Amino acid sequence: MKTTHLTLAALLGTLCALASPATADPLDAFGSGARAISLGGAFTGLADDSSANYYNPAGLAQADNLRFDIGY
Repeated sequence: MKTTHLTLAALLGTLCALASPATADPLDAFGSGARAISLGGAFTGLADDSSANYYNPAGLAQADNLRFDIGY
C-alpha cells in the first residue's frame, strides 16, 4: 500500500513537472512590441501605442499619435 502511494505520487509529480502551457499559436507566447515585451507583458493597463492592438484594443483610444508597426 505504501509503495503504491509512493509510486502514484512520483508519477503525479513527474507529470506536473513535464506539463507545458497550452497555446493556440506558439507565436502568441512572445507578445507584440519591444516596449510591451520589455515590461514583461504587463502592458494591458498601459497600452497606449500600436502594440495595444495585441494586449488591450481599447487602449488604442489613448494613443496620442499615429504609428505603424510591423511584426511577425
